[in-house]
Amino acid sequence: MAVIRVPFTGPSYSPRSVAVGTQTTINLYPEEIENPSEKMKDSAVMYGSPGTLSFKNMASIDAGFTNIRGIWSGAGRLFVAGGTKYCEVNTTTGAGTNVRTISNSSVNGLANAPAQFFSNGNQLMIVSGGTAYIDNGAGPIAITLGANSGNVNTVDSGGVYYVYWNSGDPFYAAMVGAAITINAVAYTVATFINEYAVTLTGTAGNQTGVSYSAAAPSALSILTGAYLDGYYALGRSPSRQYNISALNNKTGPVWSGLDYSTKNSYPDNLNCVLSNDDLFLFGQDSTDVHRNTGGTFPFSKMDGASFKVGAASPWAPIAINSRVFFIGVSSQGACVAYVLDGYTPHQHARGGVPVESG
Repeated sequence: MAVIRVPFTGPSYSPRSVAVGTQTTINLYPEEIENPSEKMKDSAVMYGSPGTLSFKNMASIDAGFTNIRGIWSGAGRLFVAGGTKYCEVNTTTGAGTNVRTISNSSVNGLANAPAQFFSNGNQLMIVSGGTAYIDNGAGPIAITLGANSGNVNTVDSGGVYYVYWNSGDPFYAAMVGAAITINAVAYTVATFINEYAVTLTGTAGNQTGVSYSAAAPSALSILTGAYLDGYYALGRSPSRQYNISALNNKTGPVWSGLDYSTKNSYPDNLNCVLSNDDLFLFGQDSTDVHRNTGGTFPFSKMDGASFKVGAASPWAPIAINSRVFFIGVSSQGACVAYVLDGYTPHQHARGGVPVESG
């Protein structure tokens, strides 16, 4: 009598014709058998996994809860972001408290983009729809910077009145039409060229190394966030800059505009900030790594830890079991799945074994 091996572990599918196949796998997941001597029995084993049970329809709390965009749980508490709403959910009764409206603007052209949560043990930072919030228990408040200030040069060039950034807080697009004080004299911003240059409606003459101040943006334009060593970090959009909070975020939702640094090995803008023992600054086609070195500004670029591969989207990188995985892009090719070996990206092969890239 012939012996037929039935593939209980492996692909399962149910095509339109039952003569072709009628396989169905419910609440099971496969795990590859790695021991060569045990592979004589089979190549993999199936383990049972629990099903799901509906706990709470968030629309019954508020109609603004549509697509669920993020969930955070810890210390017996549960917070949910969905659609344009955010609240805490009682883990026993499912009741919602402190229902608040948060931004759900498109990010990088993606509607209903994921919301991120980061806890420092006393507060939650929520990054949602290009805006970052701090919730200290009374509901989310948008993070803002203190008044911008720094050092600039001014140039009167044939009726165009330029202001060039030297140090301090860079410029931002919403400055157009707003007041800016240069060397104790008030002017109005006419155009925003980039974060290092604006023009004025009237001349400030030719001045070198003079102070400036301006109102901070009402809310930061944010891609993603991170938490590392007692500091929150936010990647600014569109720029190479990231800002950090005070240690343990003692200032709440108001951050100093001077606490920032930049991804500067290559000129592409930031796409994502990710923490995994160090701070990974993923750009559009390159990446820098900054480490907490304990200075006045605690994070500094690590020499030799930059690489010419960026993140395909703000949510492409993830840290799992102290390893960084990401969908990467570069100026030389299309999207590739990578895993970092130290600070070197390798293409991620089937089964989790890295292979050399290139």
